[in-house]
Amino acid sequence: MTAKHIFDSALLNLGYRKTDRLYEPALTFINQVCGDLSTLRGDKYYPLTSLSDATPYDDATFMQAAIYGLAMHLALLMGDGDKNQFFANLYTQKRRLLATTTARVDSLPRGED
Repeated sequence: MTAKHIFDSALLNLGYRKTDRLYEPALTFINQVCGDLSTLRGDKYYPLTSLSDATPYDDATFMQAAIYGLAMHLALLMGDGDKNQFFANLYTQKRRLLATTTARVDSLPRGED
């Protein structure tokens, strides 16, 4: 999947038309979102250089989170508070699904009660 696919899907979800105002910051926003999601997975992220570049992951949860994250940023850019809040909530929920921690939490052994 390419960055352009994420951009087109976000615009479709928002109900916006492609304009220069949305197109110009799209790659920056996609890199922010994909970088954030990659960090959650504990992977190194290499920023995309164009919208035709392939994204680092193809799984559905990552792509949905990236689309919602981009939609959140684009709605904020357009000053559309309601859509921004809606997509921020969706992004947060999908982001939680991607957060996988393998580190152990410090804990003291317990005796049998």
